[in-house]
Amino acid sequence: MKFNSNISTLKLALLLFTSAILIAATLSFLGSLLSEEEIIENEIIEKEEVDKTIWLSSYEEALALAKKENKPIFIDFTGWTCTNCRWMEANIFSSPEVLNKFKQIITVRLYTDRRSEPEKSNKRFEEERFNSIELPLYVLLTPNEEIIARTAFTRDLQEFLDFLDKGTNSL
Repeated sequence: MKFNSNISTLKLALLLFTSAILIAATLSFLGSLLSEEEIIENEIIEKEEVDKTIWLSSYEEALALAKKENKPIFIDFTGWTCTNCRWMEANIFSSPEVLNKFKQIITVRLYTDRRSEPEKSNKRFEEERFNSIELPLYVLLTPNEEIIARTAFTRDLQEFLDFLDKGTNSL
């Protein structure tokens, strides 16, 4: 019985070794097709062509620019440690449809989850003006600081696009 067990162990070890060699050979072949620099360069070019959103970090700066350009303001109340915020940035904000709508509005990202400035002031602004400290919280304002709409975290791209439409169609 022990003899059969040792043979099974050897067969398993041989199978794992063979699999590792095949995987290594495949990766080596694929790596030879494009160098790492070419891959990185291609990814950067593709990202730059799509994502040209300018994120301001000051509400006052965003408000002045919105008045100058007569555009609505999109406020992203976010946090450094906010998991849902990062999910929205990676999965919703990066979609071409959202990026296109962001070009039509002034975007400002206000962090609120630290005990230092400007995060403390941003949190106070969110709480006093919008009665919330929720993260993420998204607010659309006119250049005259009138609330157009507000929403929170969603995994539904169309729902978020509909929210942005309220801002882009407001002026």
